[in-house]
Amino acid sequence: MALETLRLVLRLLWLVLYLWLHRLVLYLWLHRLVLYLGLHRLVLYLGLHRLVLDLWCHRLVLDLWRYRLVLYLLRLLWQRGLSRTYRFYGPTPPFGHPRNTTGGCVTGFTTGVGVGGGGGGRGRVVVGGGRGLVVVGGGLGRVVVGGGLGRVVVGGGLGRVVVGGGFGRVVVGGGLGRVVVGGGRGLVVVGGGLGLVVVGGGLGRVVVGGGLGRVVVGGGLGRVVVGGGLGRVVVGGGRGLVVVGGGLGRVVVGGGLGRVVVGGGLGRVVVGGGLGRVVVGGGFGRVVVGGGLGRVVVGGGLGRVVVGGGLGRVVVGGGLGRVVVGGGLGRVVVGGGFGRVVVGGGRGLVVVGGGLGRVVVGGGRGLVVVGGGLGRVVVGGGRGLVVVGGGFGRVVVGGGRGLVVVGGGRGLVVVGGGLGRVVVGGGRGLVVVGGGRGLVVVGGGLGRVVVGGGRGLVVVGGGGGLVVGGGRGRVVVGGGGGGLVGGGGGGLVGGGCGGAGITIGGAVKTQSGVFAPFVQQYGPEPPLVQAP
Repeated sequence: MALETLRLVLRLLWLVLYLWLHRLVLYLWLHRLVLYLGLHRLVLYLGLHRLVLDLWCHRLVLDLWRYRLVLYLLRLLWQRGLSRTYRFYGPTPPFGHPRNTTGGCVTGFTTGVGVGGGGGGRGRVVVGGGRGLVVVGGGLGRVVVGGGLGRVVVGGGLGRVVVGGGFGRVVVGGGLGRVVVGGGRGLVVVGGGLGLVVVGGGLGRVVVGGGLGRVVVGGGLGRVVVGGGLGRVVVGGGRGLVVVGGGLGRVVVGGGLGRVVVGGGLGRVVVGGGLGRVVVGGGFGRVVVGGGLGRVVVGGGLGRVVVGGGLGRVVVGGGLGRVVVGGGLGRVVVGGGFGRVVVGGGRGLVVVGGGLGRVVVGGGRGLVVVGGGLGRVVVGGGRGLVVVGGGFGRVVVGGGRGLVVVGGGRGLVVVGGGLGRVVVGGGRGLVVVGGGRGLVVVGGGLGRVVVGGGRGLVVVGGGGGLVVGGGRGRVVVGGGGGGLVGGGGGGLVGGGCGGAGITIGGAVKTQSGVFAPFVQQYGPEPPLVQAP
């Protein structure tokens, strides 16, 4: 008996040491989380400052182009006043007056349908608008100012500026220093270059292509950005925003309904929230900040941080140093890696996967953890907590209604109590502390300890086990070396076979030692009831 007591004391001391070690690991991970969030916040600030600087630079470029346009128009008017000579190129438009050109440059359109001609040159200016305006060609320093229905600009050159808006605008081509300002329904920009700026918003905007230093500012319904480059910035939001591609230093700021970001790169930042957000891809140093309804994050990389919460959040993938902070309804985390931290809780939290050093802190209704790894910690409680899997050094702290732990490994610890708790599995050093209605422990291993009691406690399995506590409707089935059952209550049943089975305590309707060769009973002598 002294040896069993010594073993119990040693195991309890080992349990306390184990819990302190995992608490230390949790503190270290939380401090690392704070440091990690601080670093990514600094990266976000740098990205936003770069965005502001980039926008000011492009605004300066736009102002310079406007001044150049004014000077060019004054020069054209001066030349037109000095010379009464007009040259006509190409066929006469079918409606309105003939097209006026000076030196191969279009100076204006009258009402009606205008059809532009192909070609290119330095310093081309197109001013005015109408239905069906088409400009085809390219050159150095092209300026298109005005708007209308069905505008098409095809070609490319150095320093292109398109200012104005209308219905059904299409810009195809690429060059250095492209600026598109204005918006309307059905704006399409296809191509890429260095320093592309799109400012404005409308219905059905599409930007396809990539280059260095791309900026899209504004929002509308049905925005699509496809392509990648260095230093991409998308600011604004609306319904149906889609960003596909990857590059270095990508920033997406804003939110709306149905946002999709697909691709990966170095230093990606997504800030904002909306309904139906999808982020797919991976890279180094990814930061997702914000929350909304129906968020999906798929992919993995080094140093991933997801901060925020919403309804129906899904995180799939794994990497080194993953942090998920926040809570909401219907959260799913699938994947595994080294040093995963999930902080927060809500209804329907699901964690699937395994890795080294996993920490889940928080609770709510319907928490599910599936997978296994080394050094797993689950802290929190609520209704419907489920932990499935096995590994070395597993700790579950907290309790609630409907707690289910399935799996086994070395050093499994469950601390807390609630209604309807089920622990299934076995291994070395299993400890269950707490009690409530409907506690069930099924499995066997070396060094099992169950402390606590309540109504409907069921322990099935055997091997070096200790059960301490009492309540109504207690059932212990199984046997092994050094089995100890302590406590008493109505309806206590202990059965099995093995050496040195000990039952301490007594009450009415107690049955013990049906198949055991040696049973010792201490306390009041209960009436013996034979087994059927």
